[in-house]
Amino acid sequence: MFGIEQLKDFMEEEFGVAVKTNAVGEETVLLYHEELDEQLILEDVLQILPNPVLFQTYIYNDESEWIIGIALEAETNNPLFLVCLKDEVKVYEKLLNKGEKSMNEQRKPRYMTRAISEKISIEMQTLLWELLDSIAVQRKDKMDYLQVFEFVNINKKIKIINSQEQPPIKEEIIIEQGIMNLKDTTIWIIDEPDKQTMLFPSDY
Repeated sequence: MFGIEQLKDFMEEEFGVAVKTNAVGEETVLLYHEELDEQLILEDVLQILPNPVLFQTYIYNDESEWIIGIALEAETNNPLFLVCLKDEVKVYEKLLNKGEKSMNEQRKPRYMTRAISEKISIEMQTLLWELLDSIAVQRKDKMDYLQVFEFVNINKKIKIINSQEQPPIKEEIIIEQGIMNLKDTTIWIIDEPDKQTMLFPSDY
């Protein structure tokens, strides 16, 4: 199982949140793949997970509502996958143990400009890297080195328009704004042979 101490270490290391043990809610259920939210766990991750899968959920409320879900191997309770939501927005996901090597073995060092670090929240930076990983899985050799992400505020939602030039591809997703206060803007991620860099076009 993914214990409460592991949860506290994870929240402190990734988000700087000191979790109070007595304020944590926990639930564990056995779920089949069709019962899992496709927006929460992507298809390429589902292919790695057993069916059914034991799903452990922690809920913690401070200034925000945090939901941490851990997919476990039912027979051994071995943690396989972790996903974290902050105010209903996915801000972190990671394959654990067996799956970690397959997702991260080819990962390049990731950097960002000073302007990105100062103006874009950690949650949004995490979301962008997550989107880049998803794009790499979906497009494979059709993924261009320059990925453009345009953010447009629509009422209480944010539309993210991802585009590339070669071959020409444009996709849109809409997420809840939550507490992410982001002005309409455009962000690039440049994928080079030895690194990946997040920047504003004006940084180039």
